[in-house]
Formats: sequence, C-alpha cells, structure tokens
Amino acid sequence: MTRETRRSGGILRPARANYVLIRGTGILLVFLALGHFALTHIITDVADTGSDFIARRWADIGWVVWDGALLFAALAHSAAGLAALVRDYRPGRARVAYVFILGVLMVFLCLGLATLVLHQLR
Repeated sequence: MTRETRRSGGILRPARANYVLIRGTGILLVFLALGHFALTHIITDVADTGSDFIARRWADIGWVVWDGALLFAALAHSAAGLAALVRDYRPGRARVAYVFILGVLMVFLCLGLATLVLHQLR
C-alpha cells in the first residue's frame, strides 16, 4: 500500500478497511475452518459423516451459528480479496467489478443462509 490510507479526521480509506477485513476474516477462518474440519473428519468417523450426521448437528443452534459464521467469514474474505485484486489490476473497471462481486456475494450469502434457516424450520 503505497497510497495514503487515512483521510483527514482518521477515517479509514476503503483500501485500508479492505486490508483489515481480509486479515481479520483470515484469522477468524483459521479457527472456524479448523474446528469444522476437526469435527467432521477427526472427531467423527468419516464413514459416519452423512445426511443424518448433518441433521443431528444442525439440530443444535450452536452449530447453526458456527456454520453461519463460517459462511459469512468465507464470503467476506473472498469478496474482499477479489476487490483488492480488482483495485490493483483493473482500476479503470473497478466500479463495475465491485457491483458484480457484491451481487455474487449476496446470491451465495442468501443461498447459504436459506439452507441454514430452512433446515431449522423442518
């Protein structure tokens, strides 16, 4: 980041906020993804991991929140990373790319949250 990253008054510029978002979600993803991996592949036998296992796990609201946080952190991390790439390599087309990235992010977030919520309603 060679550009100035703060405006007057100490307000973060988008580049700096994006940098912090990528780092913060990356640290969060380490714990969320490793916990998910440990539960699914180490604590539980892989042969027992099926739709019944998922149904039992999602019956507990704690796991639904965990998976929702994992979904949100992964989508935020990837969208922030794509925005950084666009800003660095295609600055002239950044606005169109940002709108596209945000649209794709919203579609995946809605699909993921709908899956988590609709499973609770059954």
